[in-house]
Amino acid sequence: MQFDVAALGRIAVDLYGEQKGTSLEDTATFRRYVGGSSGNLAIGCARLGLKTAMISSTGEDPMGRYIRAELAKAGVDNTCVTANPQRRTALAFLGMQRADAIALDFYRDRAADMAVGFGDREAEKVRQSRLLALTGTHMSEPGTADALRKAVETAREAAGKVVLDIDFRKALWEQSPGGIEGVVSSINDLLDKINIVVGNEEEFLRLGGSDDIVEALKKVRGNTSALLVLKLGAEGSIAFAGEIPPRSEWRPVPGFKVGVLNVVGAGDAFLAGFLSLWLQGEPVKACLRRGNLNGALVVSRHACSDAMPFLAEIETIEDESAVDLIAKGSELERLHAVLKRPRVERGLTALAFDHRVPFAQLIAETGRSKADAIAFKKLIARAAKEVAGERGLANPGVLIDQHYGTDVMEALTEDGWWVGRPVEETGSRPLRFEAEDSLEETISAWNPKHVAKVLVWYHPGDDIALKNEQQASLKRLQACCRGRGQEWMLEVILPLNLERSDALLIAAVGELYAAGLKPDWLKLSGFETADAWDQLESMVKSFDPYCRGVILLGLSQPIEDLRKPIELAAQQPFCQGFAVGRSIFMDPARKWFAGISTDEETVNEIKGNYAKVVDMWSSTKQSTSIAEVA
Repeated sequence: MQFDVAALGRIAVDLYGEQKGTSLEDTATFRRYVGGSSGNLAIGCARLGLKTAMISSTGEDPMGRYIRAELAKAGVDNTCVTANPQRRTALAFLGMQRADAIALDFYRDRAADMAVGFGDREAEKVRQSRLLALTGTHMSEPGTADALRKAVETAREAAGKVVLDIDFRKALWEQSPGGIEGVVSSINDLLDKINIVVGNEEEFLRLGGSDDIVEALKKVRGNTSALLVLKLGAEGSIAFAGEIPPRSEWRPVPGFKVGVLNVVGAGDAFLAGFLSLWLQGEPVKACLRRGNLNGALVVSRHACSDAMPFLAEIETIEDESAVDLIAKGSELERLHAVLKRPRVERGLTALAFDHRVPFAQLIAETGRSKADAIAFKKLIARAAKEVAGERGLANPGVLIDQHYGTDVMEALTEDGWWVGRPVEETGSRPLRFEAEDSLEETISAWNPKHVAKVLVWYHPGDDIALKNEQQASLKRLQACCRGRGQEWMLEVILPLNLERSDALLIAAVGELYAAGLKPDWLKLSGFETADAWDQLESMVKSFDPYCRGVILLGLSQPIEDLRKPIELAAQQPFCQGFAVGRSIFMDPARKWFAGISTDEETVNEIKGNYAKVVDMWSSTKQSTSIAEVA
């Protein structure tokens, strides 16, 4: 079988409020995620190493395209997620109130995922899967209920297992033609064909038609021999393979103490964790413990699907007998953020033209305008694109600013280029940001794919007050980027009027890491020796094994002077590419602003310079690529 899990059921877009302790009515801004119990489960399973397929439907609309893209990004097979032009992708809004006061509002009028069919393609997907995962909510409409019944029969014929998450949603079940009782009856009719039934106390009380959990479980047991898995929230979870004992005899697998932010999605995370071991034949108690751990991590985070832990997160703590998730919170959040990063191949060939002051000076010297600077940056971008096409560059990129390069930035982002953006006030020491009073708001408006680049003039010989001030500013940026899920790049340059050496640069970077900074990228000048590169890599990885690596800067050197540092850097696995700028475009810029060169002459000159640097790198680079994690 090609898949471990085929998840058939609800998939939607979640829009979760960003303001904590706020009703949905008062929420000002939202963050978007994939949602729906089956969508959450599919992503949760994939992150834990299970080969997972999704069977559902979205609208033929932007939200549907977003869902299908996010599934693919998570490694979930989406070939059976159809686009329905007659229906809309479902939405769910959540206000971040107290954990016991969930402000959840569904927008599901003619929701596309409640019109999923079950044809030959879906049947083949189920036959290819070891386990079919269903939700009870899909029994609330005749069409989807029929699809579930056909899916169950197909799975049983193929000797696959079936798990049913009761998934009680009052607002959805009561809209069923038979109301809540009709849904309960339909689920009970299906139970004798199910291998695992999962639910919390309220869900089993509904399914068993009793106010007493033991009696409810006994009634469910009368309809099925399935393993009954009961989620008990903070108390943990328990499973019943046979008769239901008195509650006094229950011995749940305990849960984990954690700071609760959002309980929505915890059950989906629990089931993903449980299945990841159950499908390996592990004991049920081990499956329950992993389910509890997976669910605890998700309730401490803002999202559902986006918060689903990766296997590497679980494996770092799973073997500990007593896990303090609160104490490990920052460590796990960092690991989670790293594991979500998109893979970037080694060999970033970036043209850096994020400069603002040099262009302001050219405008002043030549009497040209801001519009001319904007036009010139478009010429640079044109040259970069032509070189990328002619050289077949796999990973082209730019550093570009919002003052003169907004149009370029947007166009290259759409084309899939790597884009870095400066945030520092040029030449500031101590470091200041251009949006000093609104840094968080400014970055929150960025495209999430963009990388925040900050240049800090830092020296090990600086006085302690200056160091503390600069480190505090960098920590502010780091916190802002982590809060937004944005990557950031730390560019460290030794002040030109102070002593400079490889050892001093390494020491400067080391001090910043020791202060608690962990950038996704470093941007540094080249080193004189391979030994210096080794020292830098060893030091950085001792603080942060997940740093993507170094991007080489040019420091406005003549192109031929860059040959030695580039060729040496290209041989170092820790150097992931270059971002060179003024060495490539500054001379052409002076001539163009002075009216000496035409647009075509300027583009050709920049192309020639950029191609030389690309060739310096490409001729010696190693064929290794960045691994997201060790």
